[in-house]
Amino acid sequence: TSAQTVTIVDTTAGATIYYTTNGTAPTTSSAVYSGPISVAATETINAIAAATGYTTSAVGSAAYTITTPAATPTFSPVAGTYTSAQTVTIADTTAGAAIYYTTNGTTPTTSSAVYSGPVTVSATETLQAIAAATGFANSAAGSAAYTINLPVAATPTFSPGAGTYTSAQTVAIADSTSGAKIYYTTNGTTPTTSSTVYSGPVTVGVTETLNAIAVASGYTNSAAGSAAYTITLPAAMPVFTPAGGTYTTAQSVTITDATAGATIYYTTNGATPTAASTVYSGPVSVGISETLNAIALASGFSASPVGTAAYTISPIAAMPTFSPAAGTYTTAQTVTISDSTAGAAIYYTVDGSTPTSASTVYAAPITVSATETVKAIAVASGYTTSAVGSAAYTISATLPAINFASTFTSTGLNLVGSKIVSGALQLTDGGAGEGRAAWWTKKVSVQKFTTDFNFQQTAATADGMTFAIQSAPAGVWAVGGNGASLGYGGMAASVAVKFDLYSNAGEGADSTGFYTNGAVPTTPFVDMTSSGVNLHSGDIMHAHVTYDGTMLRLTLTDTVTNASFTTSTVVNIPTLVGGNTAYVGFTGATGGATAVQNVLSWTYTVN
Repeated sequence: TSAQTVTIVDTTAGATIYYTTNGTAPTTSSAVYSGPISVAATETINAIAAATGYTTSAVGSAAYTITTPAATPTFSPVAGTYTSAQTVTIADTTAGAAIYYTTNGTTPTTSSAVYSGPVTVSATETLQAIAAATGFANSAAGSAAYTINLPVAATPTFSPGAGTYTSAQTVAIADSTSGAKIYYTTNGTTPTTSSTVYSGPVTVGVTETLNAIAVASGYTNSAAGSAAYTITLPAAMPVFTPAGGTYTTAQSVTITDATAGATIYYTTNGATPTAASTVYSGPVSVGISETLNAIALASGFSASPVGTAAYTISPIAAMPTFSPAAGTYTTAQTVTISDSTAGAAIYYTVDGSTPTSASTVYAAPITVSATETVKAIAVASGYTTSAVGSAAYTISATLPAINFASTFTSTGLNLVGSKIVSGALQLTDGGAGEGRAAWWTKKVSVQKFTTDFNFQQTAATADGMTFAIQSAPAGVWAVGGNGASLGYGGMAASVAVKFDLYSNAGEGADSTGFYTNGAVPTTPFVDMTSSGVNLHSGDIMHAHVTYDGTMLRLTLTDTVTNASFTTSTVVNIPTLVGGNTAYVGFTGATGGATAVQNVLSWTYTVN
């Protein structure tokens, strides 16, 4: 591929060499070889050797073809360092030359890629090229090394940032490089373009590390951004039993927490508790108005939210009392209302409605000149409003046929096993198997009447008592069986209303009902439980019984709680007892279980 300097030698000592360069056979007349011959074009050198004592040698021949190489390809732009991708043109000055090139730094051959147009160089690499043309040797390899230093895409950022949180976080990943696509991982590994593509906020509900890269056209992939999130959920908020509120008595407050192994810290002065506060070890007695606050601390959890419960301890004001007591009177009564709670204001009504603090304030005795019910409440600072006190006054020109309005004596009564104790009629005294009665010794009209009586059942287990009307053969000595009979069962020509303490036949342990002709007073029955009237409470009960000739009606009121119950039945009492008059009174009984049953007052008025 270049001019050659050709040396001709012969091994025969003293030989003279004759040569030609035009391909003809040399003779001893040809040019004598005296030094190297320059061969710059294609030609054939022939030579012979002649020496004394030798025959001329055979012709030695050497044909030389001088093929000039094609021009070395050139590159534009030239090799160098650039900050963006380059479009490289490869050219060659040899007419008709084909260019072959590589991009991986290897020497090209005619089997390499044929150059047909500009080559895009977007990453650091070396281009090499040769030119091949007819009549030319392949060119030397041209080479151009390009270093592409693209700008680096911005590192992704995270919001909220890495840190310790007490709840799951919704993390947004952003990048300031326009058009960048973000790839991320959640397991702490370095992301690649094969990782998850970011398309919206990522929920981080457990402790984990987010890593992300940004990829954008014309940019080198960004460095990996990283954010480690520690999710420490708070312990459950403590709860209080009973809940905060207004109470009339001291409360024993239990504090619990649903987080296993949590330790509870609390304060009683309204301050926010810390790990330095009192450790909860058992129920807290709250005897005055105060606020309990509590937190729970547990391993692997952050501190719970503060649980709080405000307790207002407000005792109930005493229920107002009335003097004279409720009952039937023949003249107007001057009623005094009093209350034992110091400083209490009394509010009252006279129409039977429930009083409130908007009702009339009691300032002086009230004149009751007609039949009416006076009700009153007491309101005092630091106290819950009292229960409603109630007193029903019947003002009638007719004197009660029976009048034990304030106290009992034996006058006018026939006691069948019962007795007078401290001004009360005691039907049963707590002994077992008792069946007793007490009757007004004169028959009274039973066509229409009103009767009121207060009674009290203490140590009350069984069995109960009745108010009864009868014309039985035994008259004022009539008494029924004990136990479930309530001293009434088996009594002929009679009617009774019961107050039953014991469930003998499914009637429950707090029932009433109407019975005739000595039927055992078990069933049918009326259960009073839902009304709040509880015969076992030991409270004084007020019974108001009326008969209008057709309807026998009972209204029973607990004078302590003011719970009330009403029931009625249609009955023809004169027909049952065989006349318009009959004996009236009470029966009571115990069985294996007992009670003390006292009638405290009683009036009976013929209407």
